Amino acid sequence: MYIVHLYDVPVKEFHEIEQVLTNHFVGLKKKCNRQAAKDRSVKVTVGKDPLPFTIYQVLAKEMLCKMDREFIWGRTFMIISWNLMSRSSNTAGLLYNHMDFANDAFQFYIIHQKNDQAGDKARDPKHVYANTTNPSICPILSLGIYWLMFPVDHSTSGGRLFPGTSQYERFRKLFSQRLLNDRDVLTALENNGLHVGDLGTHSIRKGSATYTSSGTTSGPSISAISLRAGWKMGTIHDTYLRYEAAGDQQVS
Repeated sequence: MYIVHLYDVPVKEFHEIEQVLTNHFVGLKKKCNRQAAKDRSVKVTVGKDPLPFTIYQVLAKEMLCKMDREFIWGRTFMIISWNLMSRSSNTAGLLYNHMDFANDAFQFYIIHQKNDQAGDKARDPKHVYANTTNPSICPILSLGIYWLMFPVDHSTSGGRLFPGTSQYERFRKLFSQRLLNDRDVLTALENNGLHVGDLGTHSIRKGSATYTSSGTTSGPSISAISLRAGWKMGTIHDTYLRYEAAGDQQVS
């Protein structure tokens, strides 16, 4: 409308021009899409790919075998992120008073989520269980090894599970620059049709949600998964489909 006033274009004529431009842009987008369909160098997916469960297992095993204890730290960070379906920034901010033990499960409380940025909703725990059939990705065992290598010191940690001011960046560099370029990891990626650039730290959250929802034909409800991941489901769903422990426990 600024152009209309600037050049004294009649409103009716402007709307006609607007419609013509809209049609031209639609045609241009279709033409570009047809060209992209014939170009094998064009990436067809948007953003980073989900981390496949098979690659997740390979990464956990590779980090466990490394002599550098930095990989023990990174392995725990990755496994906790996968199990909580959380963003790496949320994992980096976990405090010990965000953790609890109830019966046979660890309970984690994520204070800031996308569906509750103001912190108005009730604090519902995310349950995490031991994986006795696959120790390499067991979150409880991972935490135990982590605490052996990095003893808890509340006088310097500030109560953080992963102490430090740049833990997200620390994990990003370890994951993207070191781990994904490991020889055995590169082989696993190639066998799964993936490249290093296809994955990032957000791939962990994507992979966890994808595997939980589609890794079996009888998985948890999408409501339980969305609540676990902290996603908005729309006003009606957010009002009537609320958290219940059993649904979250099935997700975990």
